[in-house]
Amino acid sequence: MQLLIMLTNAMIGACLGSHACVVAQRFGQANFISARSVCQSCQRSLLLRDEIPLISYLYLKGKCRYCRSFIPARLFYAELLGAASFCKLNMLDSINWPLAAFIFSLLILALQDWETQSIDTLLLIPPILLTLFWPHFAWTNWTISQIWIIVPILLTMGWFIYQGKMGSGDLYLLIIILAFWGSLVGTVILLIACCLFIGYFVCTSQNRQQALAFLPFLYCGQIIYLLWQ
Repeated sequence: MQLLIMLTNAMIGACLGSHACVVAQRFGQANFISARSVCQSCQRSLLLRDEIPLISYLYLKGKCRYCRSFIPARLFYAELLGAASFCKLNMLDSINWPLAAFIFSLLILALQDWETQSIDTLLLIPPILLTLFWPHFAWTNWTISQIWIIVPILLTMGWFIYQGKMGSGDLYLLIIILAFWGSLVGTVILLIACCLFIGYFVCTSQNRQQALAFLPFLYCGQIIYLLWQ
């Protein structure tokens, strides 16, 4: 029964991941609520059977049904990330809805940052509001010692931003994550994100002079923490 619930949550998460990718791409440019999805190559409207998260991509072998051009792999990865994000979250319990909304809003920002190396400021509003009204109010329980741990981290990131090595959005999102989860969990998430970032940098042929979005690694660090719980 537990496995069935996890699979159901994972499918819901894959759907949310797919929609998050649409929002990240279209926000401020096109209708991302009711407009039909189209193939980016032939502009043909996609049928429902073409948009089943994960399954359609695998069935079509990553190609458009009509023009056979390749579908960007990032769409599949976004759905996979969405599935991982929500598989352990009990969506039947209303107490988890604010957490689900927080995860979804950060997923949109992470996808947009990965694609464009920037984020739309308006997309910061939902996670900020959710953090301020999160039932656990983690940000109100900080101690002086915890603040002393966090301040050097924030100052270091601020220095990287000043040097042009990071974007200000990374700092904003880290502050939001620290406020939402609390300083201890937030620091663990940051540590995981740094390990993922270093691993990606070492294992890929990433140009050291090329900017690399850090926000997606923060998001993945958060999801790894949730899966670990």
